[in-house]
Amino acid sequence: MIRILGFCGIFLFLPGCSIVQTVPATRTPDLNATIYWVVDDAVMRASTQLSYELDMRWQAYRGVTETAATPEPTTTPSVAATSIPSGLKTSEAVALQTMFPCVNELKFEEDITIPDKTVVQAGKPFTKTWRVRNSGTCTWDEGYSLVFSEGDAMTDRLQVDLPEGANVPPDDTIELSVYMTAPEKKGSYAGYWLMKNKNSELFGAGTTQDKPIWVKVDVQ
Repeated sequence: MIRILGFCGIFLFLPGCSIVQTVPATRTPDLNATIYWVVDDAVMRASTQLSYELDMRWQAYRGVTETAATPEPTTTPSVAATSIPSGLKTSEAVALQTMFPCVNELKFEEDITIPDKTVVQAGKPFTKTWRVRNSGTCTWDEGYSLVFSEGDAMTDRLQVDLPEGANVPPDDTIELSVYMTAPEKKGSYAGYWLMKNKNSELFGAGTTQDKPIWVKVDVQ
């Protein structure tokens, strides 16, 4: 290409003026860089297409693809996948419970009957009742029970199951009662009790979930 210099075109007589000037040729493109760009662009497009296809297949499986064509009626009714199969949901739930198990814990709220150091008559029956709170993250049901841990049992029934149909979700309370009989000998007695879940795991109160609730009486 050539370019006419306007200034020198008018004043040709000036020293050093030239009528034309040669413009440098365009630089040859870098072939390696061009090939790299083309390949990188192709990879990006292929990756995007693959992601799109996988997403569409998943949406179709979940039955939420709005653009899916309505199937024509046939003699054999087709079954649409409108939800995740129950077996898959069950296995997912088990996996989640294994990875993130709930925590069993109780919190003592108050003595409903027989507060500490209550005087009872020797050999006489009494009923001890506690109100406790489910301070954990597991729901207590009829598979849970109150069990004797140590001390003075004052009863032959060392395990008291929660009633049938029991449902104590986290942060709810329940009253637990044990029928007892005061010892024949005078003195001070104390019995300690823990909760047990359906897997026979004991738990109680406190940050380590091992503190029991108790009954303490003075026998006269």
